[in-house]
Amino acid sequence: MPTLVTKDIESLSGYMAFVEKQTETRWYRGCGDASYELMPSLYRHPQLIDASSLFKHEFDILKRFRQRSIPYIGSTLADNDDLSTLFIMQHFGVPTRLLDWTENPYIALYFALTDAKSLRTPKGPEYQDDVTIWVLDPIAWNGKALDVDPTPGIISPPEEDLLNGYLPSGSPKHRKPDPIALYGVYNSPRIVAQRGVFTLFGANIKPMEQLYVNNNYPQDCLLKLIIQKQYIKEMLEALIRIGITDSVIFPDLQGLAKELKRFFGFWV
Repeated sequence: MPTLVTKDIESLSGYMAFVEKQTETRWYRGCGDASYELMPSLYRHPQLIDASSLFKHEFDILKRFRQRSIPYIGSTLADNDDLSTLFIMQHFGVPTRLLDWTENPYIALYFALTDAKSLRTPKGPEYQDDVTIWVLDPIAWNGKALDVDPTPGIISPPEEDLLNGYLPSGSPKHRKPDPIALYGVYNSPRIVAQRGVFTLFGANIKPMEQLYVNNNYPQDCLLKLIIQKQYIKEMLEALIRIGITDSVIFPDLQGLAKELKRFFGFWV
């Protein structure tokens, strides 16, 4: 049975050293709270706790989204297949079975540090919790999750045969249990800038870190890096100094506005 390895990171240089040692494909996910589980928004519903109810709920949300989104995104996009619609829904914050990752480790670090909870004090932010960056080997993960020969690598839609067990409209008896790693549809400048990639969850509603241990995934195909709260301010300042700023992550006026606020000393 694999163990979930955690590693403490205390500086930007320490993080860079970790990244430079990764010789294979790795995906990264930054979280502003180290206790946050790897679980998609759909599976965080406050009342529904079983897979069949959540899948039905997702299908109902998807239908309602298609009915009401046409004035905003156009009929062509609204008529997309289920998977493409899920990517659009995820982009705009509608609950789905998708979980966001990035191919860029510094973007994940940005999200971990800027999403950290803090109190406003006269001396600046007082951070409340440690933050984390999850590190995934998507190829090794898919090899175990899909268990097909040859191993599938990273899924690139539309690969219908491999995705049939994950589609909202799919038959319940054919639903696959564990999440899979896949490329998304690059349908906005933000996902391009953020090098966005995804895991799509199946019928098992447990967090990825539990599945990693319980289902005997390859050792170290999932890692957890922890940045203690006392290092957040210094690391964020260092990250900005090397050019990972708000307008790089969000290439629009909203990103520029956040960057200007941060640069001129306002709370962001």
